[in-house]
Amino acid sequence: MATNLAQETAEACFDAFAETVTLAGTEVDGIPDNELVSVPGYDGLVEPRSTLALRKADVPDLQKGQSVIIRGQTYQVDQTMPGQSDFDVLVKVLLR
Repeated sequence: MATNLAQETAEACFDAFAETVTLAGTEVDGIPDNELVSVPGYDGLVEPRSTLALRKADVPDLQKGQSVIIRGQTYQVDQTMPGQSDFDVLVKVLLR
């Protein structure tokens, strides 16, 4: 039986760091963070942004604009983070 390293790594991270968030009215586990991200269209410009890592299986219908409540603060899904998501296992989104 083949080992799915991406799945095992995601599960270990979620076990250690995930907390319950509310996405579009449904409670799911996610890993919130604040990161410096590149601003599209502005070469070399970065800005601090709130991000959220989610298990793909928990959010099959993830859409831009959905509300997310983390620690009592409300955000909206802005976009997925290209190059930082494993779309079979994990999706990471920018929040606004």
